[in-house]
Formats: sequence, C-alpha cells, structure tokens
Amino acid sequence: MVNLDELKQEVEELIRSKRVARINFVGVTPWWGRDHRGYTSDHVDEDGIVGKLRWFLRTVYNRFCVKNLNSYDEADSYVFEYLGSGNRKSLYIFKVTDSRSRPNKKYEELNRVNVIIRGKEQENLIPRDMNFTLEILRSNDDPKYDEIVVGGVLITIAFLGIGFSPNRGFGRFIPAECNDTVAKDICSSVIEGKIIDAFNKFYEKFREIEKGCNRINSWEESHVPLAPLTESNGQDRIQIIEACNKNDIIDVLNVIHKSLLKSSFKSNIRDPAPHIHTWIYGLPRNASITVPTTLIDIRDVEIKEKVGENNVRKEIEDLFENLKKSGNIKIIERYDKRANKRVHYLRSPSGYYKLEGSKLTDVKRESMFIISPIRTSNNSYTISILPFLSLKDNEEVLDNLVHIGIHDGKTIHIVPLKEIISMNKADSYLFDKEKELAINNKDLSFPDNVSKLIQVYTTALKDNIMKECR
Repeated sequence: MVNLDELKQEVEELIRSKRVARINFVGVTPWWGRDHRGYTSDHVDEDGIVGKLRWFLRTVYNRFCVKNLNSYDEADSYVFEYLGSGNRKSLYIFKVTDSRSRPNKKYEELNRVNVIIRGKEQENLIPRDMNFTLEILRSNDDPKYDEIVVGGVLITIAFLGIGFSPNRGFGRFIPAECNDTVAKDICSSVIEGKIIDAFNKFYEKFREIEKGCNRINSWEESHVPLAPLTESNGQDRIQIIEACNKNDIIDVLNVIHKSLLKSSFKSNIRDPAPHIHTWIYGLPRNASITVPTTLIDIRDVEIKEKVGENNVRKEIEDLFENLKKSGNIKIIERYDKRANKRVHYLRSPSGYYKLEGSKLTDVKRESMFIISPIRTSNNSYTISILPFLSLKDNEEVLDNLVHIGIHDGKTIHIVPLKEIISMNKADSYLFDKEKELAINNKDLSFPDNVSKLIQVYTTALKDNIMKECR
C-alpha cells in the first residue's frame, strides 16, 4: 500500500533539489495586472513575468552579443537555449504561489487610472496592493544560466515592471529578503534601491557566463531596442532623478503620468502642437474629439489647402474624403444646456495615425522609455529613466506617420510628420500660429532627423519630470 506521507515527502524533496530560487516579493508600486475579463487581477501570472523577462534578456543580448541588429532573431537564438520556444522546452519552470492582493481606495486618485477607466465600471478596474512568492525550478542539473535567469527576474520585476502600464511605473516589486538566493549581490542592490549597482552586477555576471559577448552595440545602428548602459555619456544610459524625491507613491506616479503628456510641453494647454513629437514616447496617442463649430454641413469642412507651391498631396485629399464618407469626420447637433439651444459640433479623429494609401490605421508601439519609481532605504521614492533605444525602426515608423487636428472648428489639419522635423518645410505644412510656437521651441520642434529627435526628447523627458516634481 502506498504511503501518502512518504510520497509527499519524496515529491517535496524532488522539488527542493530542482529549486533555483524561492523569492517573496513585496509591492513597491500598485499592481495593475488584468484578468481574462479585463478586470484588475487578484493574482500575478507567471506568463507575464516570463514574457517580460524574455524581452529584457533579448535587449541585453542585442546590446552586448548580436551582430545583426535588423531583428530579434539572433537574440532569440540565445534566449531559446534556456527559456525555450514554441518547439523547444524551457529549462526553467516559473511558479507563482501565495498571491496576496487587497484593494486600495487611494489608487483612485491616480491620474493614469482616471484616464483609463473613465466612463467604465470602476470598482473592478482599480489597481491593487499585491505581494506574492515566485519559485524558479530547473529541469536539468546544469546551473550555467541560473544567475542570468534569477538576476534577470529580479531586475525585471523591480525596475521594468509587470502587468498593465509598467512603463509608467506600475507593477514594481522587490524581494522581502535575500537569504540564500542565487544572484544574492544583485538582490541586495535591488532591495536597497541601487539600480545602477544592480544593473552593473547583472551585466558583469552576464558577461562571465556568455563569454563571447564583449560588444557594445550602438542604438543608432539598430532596428531593435538595446538594454540601457550604466556608464555612458550618451542618452542611452540609466538616469536617476534624485532631486525628485517623494514620500507618497501616488505623487510619484502622477508626476510620471504628467511628464509624458503633450500638454506638459505647452505654455498654453489649448495651443496646437503637431510640431511636438510625443509619438516617440509610445503609440497609440489618438482619440476622436468633438469641438463646437459654426458649420452645419459636412461639405463645408475644409482641409488645409496648400502645401507650399503645390496642391495638397493626393493621398491626404483622398484620406480626407474617406473620413467624411465613413462618418469619422462629421457634424453633429446636440442640445447645449448652458446656451439653452441646439449647437453644432465637428467630430474628427485627432492625434497620431499611420497613413496607408488613403486610409488611417492605429499604430501600437511600446515606449522606448521605462520610467521607474525607486524606493530608497528611507522609504521615500526617486524616479529613474531606463532608455531602451533604437533608431532604424523609429525612422521607418515616421515615414508613414501623420498627425490630425482641428483648427477653428472648421478646418481639418493632416500633417505628414516626416515633413516637419526640419524647419525648412515648416511654412509648407504648419499654420501661422503653429509656426510661431514651433520656432519658439526649435530644439523640440525641428531636430532635423530622428536620431537627434530621440536625443532631444530623452533630455526633455528628464526635464519634464523635474518640472512636474516641483
């Protein structure tokens, strides 16, 4: 007869023999993971951790190892060796246990949360406080990649974030303690909030294990994001904004949210700003907007008529007509309580879109900038910018990117953005008011090329965080 107690003990001993790490994580910032219904999840999903870990490790291989920066293929070949792929089994098993979540009404005060859940059932969409335990097991007896996997997990969960909106500071966790953890030196730096030390120790260990990885690839030659450096004079280094120090995580996350808004670059929130290139902070950034109009017939809505000496580009004209025919640009009438009468409004797409032929499509691109709250040893917070930069893919995005806005309630302005990053074409594409605003802020408006644009907006992001932190 089978002795269940002995069997259980044997299973537990087998698990212990395969265990690489067992780490208790405590929340540093709100958890905003989603379940299958789109509600805030009450547990942390292993797949989310592994997916983000894979992405981070790919950027590290892209930075230090690969020769072909046109795709992720070469980096994937390294990561597949130990984390597997569709056809190859992972050497490591990740298991989340003991997820402990609780609601926190304070998170309703977060600006980012209010933007996302506006008009929706709110109770099930608010971020939560979360702690959890992660076990990492290895299926074979070779510990070669243990330090990369565990160190990568620690950095990913503490500084890159997991769940929804991690690039804006949500989903950060640190170990409660290190004890006998693999990558203990990295773990200690993470707990102490020493982000540069943690990355330095991880990169050093990474190079010890991956002995051929002695390159330092340039983001300006890459189609894929590269992991940030710790020692560099360039814009691709980790930046710590120590002067921005807050005691409340609500304040920190609101600073991050505001620093990424286009309005933070304006002196007047109502000013038009197609020349402010916030698309570089990630896409989509668009919406359908409605403004009062004196027009009553859709046929009276105009497009900006001239491009220099030439007529408006044909694809822009065709797009304009398609948007009217499809009802995406239209005039609506509704009752205005204040005016006590029916008023006409012009509705149109607004923001950034990809122009394909004469049709608009949404563009989805993760931001190259991960902004991370760092909890210090005295339990206050600083903010760090982690730039995962690349140039070539952003040049390709810009080729077909347009910005749409409404002027004076009657004119639709569709601007091909690649035409206005240089000042010499401003007269052709911008209204007089836009030109005046752009010329007053030449560095942000007219960087001349995408490489300079990325550099300028990296600096601008740091400046914006400082401004919003005051």
